[in-house]
Amino acid sequence: MKIDGVLVIHNPQKEMLDNIQRYYPLLSSLFVIDNSITPNHYFVEEVKKLDKVTYLSLEGNKGIAKALKEGLLLAIEDQADYCLTIDQDSLFPLGKEKEIKEYLSKDNGDYGIISLNFNSDTSEKEIKEVDTWIASGNFINIKNYQLISGFKEELFIDWVDFDLDEQFHSIGKKNWCYPRYIIIPPNR
Repeated sequence: MKIDGVLVIHNPQKEMLDNIQRYYPLLSSLFVIDNSITPNHYFVEEVKKLDKVTYLSLEGNKGIAKALKEGLLLAIEDQADYCLTIDQDSLFPLGKEKEIKEYLSKDNGDYGIISLNFNSDTSEKEIKEVDTWIASGNFINIKNYQLISGFKEELFIDWVDFDLDEQFHSIGKKNWCYPRYIIIPPNR
């Protein structure tokens, strides 16, 4: 199973480099899509030092949907099976790569999105189906993504994740969440 990642950055801070190390070992390739008007050259140069990283500047803030769409196109080109979409300041669970790969391997093609939990107050431990989910910490099934129109650039930032969820539902694909592994989204 090949897992790529799309990291969308916008005016990233130097300390956000540590966040990458939390999920980097899980990935075959990482596509860093820069939505900054003025790139943080230190951050960009440090990211480029990592193996298996492709950096792409959108030369301005084109919106999260455009950035994710560009990243998913790169993952498709790279022939990934899944693509992790993650925000620059989301904290990925440490040391869970093996377990996460195991639960991704349970997908028999029925799922569009397989996500990590962003609600740490749950006591649930079993995989569950969900209607909608946020965009950070998702593993998108690439084959199923190619069956839909994908991220809609005109949405810019609002409703981007919910629209994708709905597109998967419209072709009979489910969204799956594994509450055991918690991702801490931005601004929490």
